[in-house]
Amino acid sequence: MKAISHRPEKFRLTIAWLTITLSSLLIAAAIKPTNASELFLVFAKEQKQEKPVLQIPISYGEEFVLTYLHSYSKFPVHEHYRLISASQIELTRIVQRASQCSDIIFSQVNLREDGWLEMVPKNRITNEISFVAGSPDLGNHKVQVGLKQWRLSDWYEGGDVVVIRAEEH
Repeated sequence: MKAISHRPEKFRLTIAWLTITLSSLLIAAAIKPTNASELFLVFAKEQKQEKPVLQIPISYGEEFVLTYLHSYSKFPVHEHYRLISASQIELTRIVQRASQCSDIIFSQVNLREDGWLEMVPKNRITNEISFVAGSPDLGNHKVQVGLKQWRLSDWYEGGDVVVIRAEEH
C-alpha cells in the first residue's frame, strides 16, 4: 500500500513540472526577439523613393496573387506567386480565360471545368515584379495575401510603374 500512497505525490510533481514547462514554452513563443526581422512585400514606384507606397507582411513560402483585367480581352487574370526568399519570387501559375501571354513559356496548360485556363510557367523566378498600373476601370490591379486584398489604385495612378519586391526589416 505504500506504493499507492507515493503515486499521488509523484502525480502532483509531474503535473507541476508539466505546467511550468508548458507555461515557459508559451511565454517564449509570445516573446519576439528584438533582433528578429520581419518579411514584407514592398510596393514602390519605379523612381527610387525613400518610403515604399505600401508594405504587406508575408512569410517565406507564402503565396500571393496579383489580379487585373487584361487590356485586350477585359477578362480577369490571376497571377499566382510564391515567395522563396527575400530576393526570389516565383510565378507558380496564371489563371485566365484566354491564353494571351506571348513572352512566357509554360510547362503545363490545363483547361479547368469552369472554362478557365490554368497555366504553369517554366522557370519563372525573379527578384521583383514590375508593370504599368491601370486605372480602376482599366487594369484594376489588386494583390491578395492570405484572405486580405488591396486595390493598388488606392496608391497608384494609371500609368505609374509598380515595382513589387520582398524585403526584410
